[in-house]
Amino acid sequence: MRRLLVVLALTGLAAVSTARGAERPLVVHTLEIDGVSRRYSLHVPPALPAGPAPLVLVFHGGGGTGPGTERLTRFTPLADREGLLVAFPEGLGRNWNDGREFTARAPIATTSTTWAS
Repeated sequence: MRRLLVVLALTGLAAVSTARGAERPLVVHTLEIDGVSRRYSLHVPPALPAGPAPLVLVFHGGGGTGPGTERLTRFTPLADREGLLVAFPEGLGRNWNDGREFTARAPIATTSTTWAS
C-alpha cells in the first residue's frame, strides 16, 4: 500500500503537464506495482498554476470504484476551487488489503495473506 501511495504521488505530479489540457474531469491511468496492474483516475484542475500542487488521494469503500467515489464525494469541484490534484485509486477486486478479515462473500484484495506489522 505504501508503494502504491508513493507511485501515485509521483505519477500525479508527472501527469500534470499531460492532463492539463484534458477535457474530461477524470483521466484514467494504469501503473504496475510488483507485477500487478493498478488503475487510478486523476483530476487536474483546468486552471492549475505551473509548479508543484498538493495531491489528495480519495479511497473508495468496499465494493466501490474510483469514478463512483468521485461522483459520490464531488472532490473535483473542491480541487478546482482549491488548486488540488485528486487521485481516485482502484482497489483490487473493489477492496483494499487493509487488514480486515474477509468472508467467503467478499473478495480478498491481494493473494498474499501475510501481514507486516
